Amino acid sequence: MSNLSRTLIIFFGIMLFISADKAFSQHTLAKIRLIDGSKIRGIIVENKIDVYIKVLILDSQQVVISYDKIKWFRSISFKYRAYISKETGYFNETSAGLIFLKSSEFSGVSADWTFHTVNGLWVQSGIRTGLGVGFDRYGETSALPIYVSGKGDIGSGRVVPVLNINLGYAPMWVKSSSSVWTDIDDVKGGMYWEIGSGIKIKGINSALMFYLAYKHQSGKLIYIDNWWNESSSILVEKRNFRNIVFAMGVAF
Repeated sequence: MSNLSRTLIIFFGIMLFISADKAFSQHTLAKIRLIDGSKIRGIIVENKIDVYIKVLILDSQQVVISYDKIKWFRSISFKYRAYISKETGYFNETSAGLIFLKSSEFSGVSADWTFHTVNGLWVQSGIRTGLGVGFDRYGETSALPIYVSGKGDIGSGRVVPVLNINLGYAPMWVKSSSSVWTDIDDVKGGMYWEIGSGIKIKGINSALMFYLAYKHQSGKLIYIDNWWNESSSILVEKRNFRNIVFAMGVAF
């Protein structure tokens, strides 16, 4: 085979590759599944990311589909799947995590656990409010906070920062009454508030959340003191539990 023949074969091979690539880029087959359950198959004519996609079906009919109606679609060169974007109606967020606290000014930092759930309504885009209830452990005592919660998403991507604030009241009770110097006879609850931030990772029908927060719980610890006198005396200690909380949860 002459050098001229080899050159012509290489040249036409390159031109065929370029033509095929151009053809596929202009006529990309796609399979689309809409949120309402219907399916569309066709050729992508135009794809404006996160806005709309224009598809040629039945060789002559073109349809324009907005991204908020698409659950997923697949093509040769592009894949897309919608993530939860609910910003109206009812919501639930449930989380669990660890409280890092000092049970007294003489003790070291230890970890206990927390569990919370909030149910409410979307107020407007990115902002929601609701009523929450939780269970927090503070060393020898436990609390049941009941509160109003406000939450906000910053941005509209798949991964967004979130802000959270809770305000309410928490009754408390004694977890354990054993102590070397005094016995905790009773505990009274008080004001509860929490402020924090984190991230939300949106999934198909739910979202995963990670929070880092500052939690404040007021309470009164009541002791029966048997150390100095044979007769018992009552000691009341006001205590503010100030804690750092790390929690993860799920939003629906």
